[in-house]
Amino acid sequence: MNLWAVILCGGGSRRMGSDKATLDFRGEPMLSYVVRRLSAAISLEQMVCVAAQGQTLPKLPAEVSVVRDRNRDCGPLEGLATGLTAAQDAHGVFVTTCDAPLVSPEFVTLLASMLKDHEAVVPQIDEQLYPLTAVYRPSAAKLADERLRRGERRVIDWVAELNTRYMSRGELAKVDPELWSLRSCNTPEEYTALVELDSR
Repeated sequence: MNLWAVILCGGGSRRMGSDKATLDFRGEPMLSYVVRRLSAAISLEQMVCVAAQGQTLPKLPAEVSVVRDRNRDCGPLEGLATGLTAAQDAHGVFVTTCDAPLVSPEFVTLLASMLKDHEAVVPQIDEQLYPLTAVYRPSAAKLADERLRRGERRVIDWVAELNTRYMSRGELAKVDPELWSLRSCNTPEEYTALVELDSR
């Protein structure tokens, strides 16, 4: 499969109080760490970072593309639509966020292998969906744009309209027993817990 990656960086970070892309993780900006971690499964030339308008990102490898949200304050669905549009040459696109540094290459490969005839592969753990750590067809951007034009911004409603394959805890645990790939941080407390988790 021609697999690309889209890394969403443009969240407001209001609860964190600082830009999550620049938070230190293992001695480097968290976004840089995520890019390096993903490079074990996806080439740098096939990575797209989606930033907010005016957002300053840490230095990234020259091969990594950076695109900007087309519209301000439209939430993650805007970032998804922008990123998937930028990755139109892909067969599948692994999507993650800049604040999920423990995503494993094996996790990425497993989700991608399940895409097959689906438009999306999304983890579902105890009824909770993880649509920002998932795999999509680039063509799913069309429906995202349609929903955004109608003012409909809920990502889970978009996923529900797609031909989606949901991945269970048991399936995901085969390659990521603790499901660390799904751990992200939105608050200082969650960031501290993530750093401590990684240091075990």
